[in-house]
Amino acid sequence: MKKLGMTFMLALVGILMGASNAMADDFQCTGTVGAIRVENVNVPPGASCTLNGTRVQGNVFVRQAASLNANGARVGGNIQSEGYNSVLVQGGTRVTGSIQLKKGGTATVTDSFINGSVQFEENRGASTTSNSSIGASLQAYKNTGRVDFRGNSFVGDNIQTYENTGGTNISNNRTDGNLQVYTSSGGISITGNTIAENFQCKDNQSPLVESGNIVGGERECSSF
Repeated sequence: MKKLGMTFMLALVGILMGASNAMADDFQCTGTVGAIRVENVNVPPGASCTLNGTRVQGNVFVRQAASLNANGARVGGNIQSEGYNSVLVQGGTRVTGSIQLKKGGTATVTDSFINGSVQFEENRGASTTSNSSIGASLQAYKNTGRVDFRGNSFVGDNIQTYENTGGTNISNNRTDGNLQVYTSSGGISITGNTIAENFQCKDNQSPLVESGNIVGGERECSSF
């Protein structure tokens, strides 16, 4: 029994040491970081972090009321936050995973390359994309701030906006999937997009301005 007890204790110590080492792998970013290589990046609550050409092998976590400026960075995983102050992804930043931003302030993705999806959910500030390549979907759900998907972005899957109340602008994008705008208010403008599949609008609570969109599939959306 003593031998079993000792074995258990050693195993527990090993687990705790492993967890401690995993936490140690998180780089705590509270200022400006240059072109170094790190594992995961953690932006602590209330802190501001700038990644200038930084190579992140894992994920970037932006904590409560924290801010991130990723400028020409390389991120091997995701950029994620719930409750952030601001997030700016710019300057040719490349993200192998997705960008997932929820219940925060302002968020901008511009002049960047995202292999996965870009998702904005329940944000109070403006959620903006422009001049970027997004390999999967571009999505905005239940935001009270303005949703502004504008300017020469390519989206490999669907562009989807649901239940947004701060106004929606989707202009001059190209998507290989559907463009869908449902149950939104605050003013809606959809102009100059190239849509490979279907263009769909349903149950919106605001007048919708629609013009200059090229649709490869079914058109189930019109101005009113």
